[in-house]
Amino acid sequence: MFENYKDTVELEELMEMIGCSRGKALGLIAKGEVESRLVRHRHRISKKSVIAYVSRRKR
Repeated sequence: MFENYKDTVELEELMEMIGCSRGKALGLIAKGEVESRLVRHRHRISKKSVIAYVSRRKR
């Protein structure tokens, strides 16, 4: 799943991966549904976290 993405993605890539708006993506991060780290004021999101979110959402 998501083979075309690196192990760590940025916010814009998260939006592409799950097909959502910037506000929705930031909301998921704020709620802790997708784990993120700030590096130089930019969100870094692990691909594993995105896959886990998508798996939970499909249930």
